Amino acid sequence: MVEQLRAEGDIRLRGEGIPTDVCIWSVGEPVDPTTTKIGGTPYRPTVQPWPVAEDGSPMGLLAQFNFTDSLDVLAPIPPEALPGDVLLVFTKGPDLYSDWDPDEKGTWALEWHRVIPNFTLLPARHVHELTPTFATLHRTMDYPDSRVDDDLNVIWGTKFGGIPPYQQGDPELPGASLCTLASLNPFGNPWPMLNVEVNPNGDQQYFDKKLLMMGDLGSAYFNLDELRRVHWSADCG
Repeated sequence: MVEQLRAEGDIRLRGEGIPTDVCIWSVGEPVDPTTTKIGGTPYRPTVQPWPVAEDGSPMGLLAQFNFTDSLDVLAPIPPEALPGDVLLVFTKGPDLYSDWDPDEKGTWALEWHRVIPNFTLLPARHVHELTPTFATLHRTMDYPDSRVDDDLNVIWGTKFGGIPPYQQGDPELPGASLCTLASLNPFGNPWPMLNVEVNPNGDQQYFDKKLLMMGDLGSAYFNLDELRRVHWSADCG
């Protein structure tokens, strides 16, 4: 839909584009366990202890980002700077602020892993009560210097690279943008899932409380600095 609306105008007015890989979602667990996903069982090829919160409770996977198909949209981050192929985001619970906050280190953990061919997925110690979803990537552009006054210049959604769609102003994180994680709940919007052809509620608005929702349609933003450290923040509309 975004591409169709953009094509209706003069694309030259949008100026120079910055490439980004946007996630289009399907419900369920992917066949390939390394796929970018929300919730469910993480791709975690390690015998290291499972991440736990400050109170000792096991964390669950909030999101998994696989960068292997998106290395060319991460400029100025060179591919060799990534500490791994897959970034796992663990949190104490699924809910922003009530369960986790990027400013409270005891409520989250980040892990990098390399993809190991034919690795057998290990059981998760804890799984959040989230509807699991997995991504198909769509390559498109963000237009930060566009002369078109609409909401189509910078894509809002989960994506790799591109321009972070900050809702409450630039948090001025160190480094360069890696990826953005956006809320998924489609309440009041068209049914967005690739592997379910029609809204299961018919013409009614769809609402699934277990699809990822961070506050009021919030997002989380991840940067990588020159020392290969991840910095992140979150906000909501």
